[in-house]
Amino acid sequence: MPAIFQDTLMDLKALVGKEDADGYGVSRVRSSAQICNLWYGIVDRYGTCRESVPLAWNYFSRFISNVQSITPQRIELLVKTSLFLAIKVHSTAEDARTVEHMRAISALADQTKVLDMEEEMLQVLEWRVNPPTMYQFADRLIKLHPLARCDRVSGNRIEELVRYQLERALYFSELMMNYRPSIIAFAAIMRAEEELDPRVLTVNMREKFLSLQSKLKMDICEVDECMSALENSIPQLEDPEGPGNDVVPSVSVPSPTGGDPCVSPTSVTIAEGN
Repeated sequence: MPAIFQDTLMDLKALVGKEDADGYGVSRVRSSAQICNLWYGIVDRYGTCRESVPLAWNYFSRFISNVQSITPQRIELLVKTSLFLAIKVHSTAEDARTVEHMRAISALADQTKVLDMEEEMLQVLEWRVNPPTMYQFADRLIKLHPLARCDRVSGNRIEELVRYQLERALYFSELMMNYRPSIIAFAAIMRAEEELDPRVLTVNMREKFLSLQSKLKMDICEVDECMSALENSIPQLEDPEGPGNDVVPSVSVPSPTGGDPCVSPTSVTIAEGN
């Protein structure tokens, strides 16, 4: 294996090790379509990467699971602050869109309250704001995939199918509360393989990719179970009406200067997992 791929594998192993740390594994809070829709609506409107959303969910669920009780009003503020913090962490200093995001989120709540909640979140999360995400695992796994390494077009196709599944996975508690991000990412790639022409994706290529499970010390049965859960939760790998349409329904998002309010998450029931 070339040095560049050895480095990617080492990076992947490090992420798996980091994932095992407390708070970086399965979600401890039931998924909320209303919250996900709100977040995706904001990031789509202002053009920042959708990877901020699973990062926001990680913050949100970890915070909820570490406090004894929380009022609906604080949940609403927490939802906004989680995305606020995720965008700041995920965006680069050169990302001018971040400013627009900050303005948009500030329009949803008093800015002082958001900043106060951010400080409280950082204390509760012990400043651990760079957890491994499904996207990080998927990106590195695809780089190591035998087909993606020799055929960029096929690699892009795998990535499209995988990203669709990862965005949908966030909506399903049976996925997020039972499987770690690395397992979901690996299972999503295996499922994407089923959509490829066997004349392109050979048996040898499949076996080489599967060999990564042992290198990453993944439970083969757990990956298979997750793949079945993905098939049950997301029976269709692509939205026939266009990319993203099935992922995020129409959501009202305020402009940076104000406007109509977003979907309010105060009515969302947050149930902690066992």
